[in-house]
Amino acid sequence: MTDYYCDLSLDYEDIDIDNPSDSPSDLPGAFVYTGPGGFQAAIRGTGKANAMAAGDTLYLKGTADLSKLVQIVCDNNIGVGGQEWLVGDTVADNGGGTTWIGTICEMEVGAVNTTLLTQLTTGDFSVVFGDFANGIQNVSQTETDTIAAEGQITCPGIQLADVNGDTTDGSIKFIGVNVDWVQDFTTQAILDGNSQATNCVSAANDVDYYTMENITFTRAVSDGLEMGIAFTSSYLILRRCIAILNTDYGLDLFQTANPIIIECILENNTGFGIRVGPDAKIIFSRIEGNSNGIYIFSGGNNVIYGNLVIDNGLEGVFVRNPSDGNSIINNVINMVGGQNGIMQNIPSNGELVLCNRITNVPATYYGINWGASGVYDAFIEDWNVFYNPLAESDLASVTSGRNSYGIETNHLTNPDGDDGYDGETWNVADGKAHDSTEINLYWDS
Repeated sequence: MTDYYCDLSLDYEDIDIDNPSDSPSDLPGAFVYTGPGGFQAAIRGTGKANAMAAGDTLYLKGTADLSKLVQIVCDNNIGVGGQEWLVGDTVADNGGGTTWIGTICEMEVGAVNTTLLTQLTTGDFSVVFGDFANGIQNVSQTETDTIAAEGQITCPGIQLADVNGDTTDGSIKFIGVNVDWVQDFTTQAILDGNSQATNCVSAANDVDYYTMENITFTRAVSDGLEMGIAFTSSYLILRRCIAILNTDYGLDLFQTANPIIIECILENNTGFGIRVGPDAKIIFSRIEGNSNGIYIFSGGNNVIYGNLVIDNGLEGVFVRNPSDGNSIINNVINMVGGQNGIMQNIPSNGELVLCNRITNVPATYYGINWGASGVYDAFIEDWNVFYNPLAESDLASVTSGRNSYGIETNHLTNPDGDDGYDGETWNVADGKAHDSTEINLYWDS
């Protein structure tokens, strides 16, 4: 179980892991990887880096410009008939580096093509993509090659692959720290897709037991963090992370088993704030201003507890496909600009929806809408507060609880002077209603 460090803001260098003195470090005696290329090299152990193992921690500081991490597929098995191309070599456009220059941080030599992952020092993905016809030269080896095709230049972001945590030594951990390399639980390490990287972080194959704390995923062309889409992953923990301004999902954890999301901010993503499959736990997080709030795609036994879900388009919490045994408890859900507070497209059973505040649902929609027809007695709705004067009703296809406030039959009305709820003055616009004396959420200052 080893601690490593990476300054994301620096250019990549293939520094010898066994010689910390060679590292451009402001942390004496420790080895510091450099740039997003160093982050990637640390995961897989490419070049002179050690591959991370179960129980290892990589402390990250600064901002990574992921538009400078470019993957290039070359036509030939480069190095054959000449010098061998190596991690750490300087590469550039075949015009002498007039448009872009970078350093190889990963290589995968195939039978026909060779794939290079390069961190650029000048230019970015858009520049390399636009210059593919000129080919590539290895400045260090004085050799050239052609690029397979324009579509063979990509900007993948950080890719998790080949290494896993376990239950014996623990998760592989990525921790955001401040300028002094201290985890202050507020400062974020930022992974910036710069509107060019496909994802900020994604799983390139099955990966299990990862923990990420105080990391921001922003401005990806697709998802801030994507795991469990093409591959099945398990036991991911995100704590105090931020996914903001991504073009699709903030966090896409479809088919990721048993993820735990704690005190995270998922905000202003063009797609959903978060998509999960079975057995997810989303706790004390803020999901705001996304096209949809929390999206449970399929699979049951999810726990949605203590979250602030406000002003998302479409649904606040959307449960899609048969999905039994979910618990949606103690959340504040405000639906300005949205549709249903909690929505299920196909009825399911064994659901607990308790102690939530669901407000400002617009006309023709419902506070809780559980399926197209029928009332499901195994669905327990109670102790919720509804204030939706424009809504169709509090509930659809749900037996109403006798201890909830609202306009539904059997719901309690709001008597004047009742200390539990005042529908005329209560609001969640700034999230203050979510504070408690016991829990001080770092994002609710």
